[in-house]
Amino acid sequence: MTMMVTKLNAAVVVLCFTIPQLYSEVYKPKTLTIGGIFPMSGSWAGGVGCLPAVKMALEDVNNRSDILPDYKLDMQFDDSQCKPGLGTKVLYKLLYDKPTKLLVLT
Repeated sequence: MTMMVTKLNAAVVVLCFTIPQLYSEVYKPKTLTIGGIFPMSGSWAGGVGCLPAVKMALEDVNNRSDILPDYKLDMQFDDSQCKPGLGTKVLYKLLYDKPTKLLVLT
């Protein structure tokens, strides 16, 4: 009987260390990508101040498990150089290039 209890205890210990590792290898949060168009250069480089705030917001959301559980927010951004024509080109690039964007910030 004690031999059986010892084997059972050993099996429980092995499972306690194995299951979390298997879970972390199998479980990966789904990524939601946000596009961003910011004037980082040009006649008004206001994006220089906006981009860090957006990155901080994404980091705050990603670090909290009670907001969007099972998801990770990611952002792809580009510089419009404060030029409408270039901004339109950047918009189309963000819309049509993979991965699919959930939304585009301007």
